Amino acid sequence: SVLTRDDPLRPQGVLRGALTLREREVLGFLGEGVPPADIADLLEIRMSTLRRHMKSVMAKLGASTRLEAVVLARRAGLLRDLGG
Repeated sequence: SVLTRDDPLRPQGVLRGALTLREREVLGFLGEGVPPADIADLLEIRMSTLRRHMKSVMAKLGASTRLEAVVLARRAGLLRDLGG
């Protein structure tokens, strides 16, 4: 189903512009199941920098875990569905 701005499953206040480009890249890799160490390698950043990006994404989405961040981002339309 397509979520609208008023959909109760859409994270409150989350719009594509709320995340930086790097945060969206990190979130996209997480959504594809890429392990964090591999994400850091792919983006050529340190693990400490990756952790900072992940914490920021989770805070902006109101998520407690990486998995929850991915689920909330999908519901908000911030990630494309795999295979679709």
